[in-house]
Amino acid sequence: MSLDEINKNDVDIVIGALNADLTPFLNTWRPFFSRFHLIIVKDPELKEDLNIPQGFDTGQPYVWRNERGDAVESLRKKWERKGSMKLMEKSVPFFESLKLPESAVTVEDCVVELAKAVKEQLGSGDPAFTQAADAMVNWVQLWSEVNSSG
Repeated sequence: MSLDEINKNDVDIVIGALNADLTPFLNTWRPFFSRFHLIIVKDPELKEDLNIPQGFDTGQPYVWRNERGDAVESLRKKWERKGSMKLMEKSVPFFESLKLPESAVTVEDCVVELAKAVKEQLGSGDPAFTQAADAMVNWVQLWSEVNSSG
């Protein structure tokens, strides 16, 4: 699959903002990110407004978490309310016990191996895991394509 074959409405890219000025990062990635919707998650410790350059589809300025404290505990509470606790009960132990083969020596190798394990071990329980695994493999292919064309 090539970058051109992906419908921009099928992809949301999530970016964590650890500092307020995202201009250098986003401008570096502009050729890839500018055609997709960005979800920018602001670190709750960051007090300044985010500086996001023009030309990026972010919808609202950014997403932020108002709660202080443990982010994982906060997420767990939200998942319990939405009935997704069983999903978390399966996925957390999976990721805690995941071991990648020694043959996975590059980031790309690791992502592909992770995707394979997600699909095999979690995909039968929830199709979202299969979709996520497929998207991970597509990401590696796109990443390789972008790097080889530059």
